[in-house]
Amino acid sequence: MVRLLVSIVLLLLQQGCGSPPAEQAIRDTIDKIEQGLEDKSSRAVSSHLSESFTIDQRTDKKGARAMLAGYFLRYKTIELVLTNLEVTVNERDPRRASSVSTAVLLGAQNQLPERGQVYKLTAQWQLQGSDWLLVELSWQ
Repeated sequence: MVRLLVSIVLLLLQQGCGSPPAEQAIRDTIDKIEQGLEDKSSRAVSSHLSESFTIDQRTDKKGARAMLAGYFLRYKTIELVLTNLEVTVNERDPRRASSVSTAVLLGAQNQLPERGQVYKLTAQWQLQGSDWLLVELSWQ
């Protein structure tokens, strides 16, 4: 009986020390992408994109890097604000997930934003190794 209790306690401790739940891991990745955009670091952003990444099923990872370079050259500062973020892990395949959020994207040459857009972002995620990578992104 004591062995059983010790085994259960050890199992629970191991689960508590493991990686964060999928939803939190995806939120953490989104924060890193957001920070990469604000730091104007294409490398930081693209490191979280799957090799099969697409935007609206038209633009691939290479095209996304080119798009980022254009924005980074055009705007001195870029700010992304995400709200209403919902992350859903696929029940049938827990290595896949989706997220939906509202995003406000601001770009400025000086102190005041010159351009601002509000988008509804829909993203598809896949667990590759121990990292959640962005597979597909679309916006309206």
